[in-house]
Amino acid sequence: MALSKQIVDELKKEAKELETKLYELDQEVAKIQRQRASAIQEKSSLETIIAANRGEQNSFLVELASMANTPPPGRSFRDTIREVIKESGTPMMPKQVEMALLASGFEEPKEVKTPLGTRIGNELFKLAKNGDLVRADGGYIINK
Repeated sequence: MALSKQIVDELKKEAKELETKLYELDQEVAKIQRQRASAIQEKSSLETIIAANRGEQNSFLVELASMANTPPPGRSFRDTIREVIKESGTPMMPKQVEMALLASGFEEPKEVKTPLGTRIGNELFKLAKNGDLVRADGGYIINK
């Protein structure tokens, strides 16, 4: 059974359209693969930067520990927290503030029953609410 010339021509035309569509899809896949490779490379660069920033913050904590063992007399708990964050120059999370305070030799009065981490979190919230601090990169930093 022979196919008519018209049917053959239509099939050839359809095959050509499918080949064109396949080529376009291959080009789109290649473009997406290049974008993915670029995104992976960018993610790796960002992870390197983040790791470097963490290292800088850890260096700050070590440096802070080598400073005076206790905050100056008469300085409030809130002022001490504000000073720690100011000295860091980078956003600090509540746990980092706690570590820096302890590393600097801060000693909590024995009569205080609220855990230090909770007190720090409360003070950071109040300082941010008052406009002294702002939230940045998951932590708090001095509002300039």
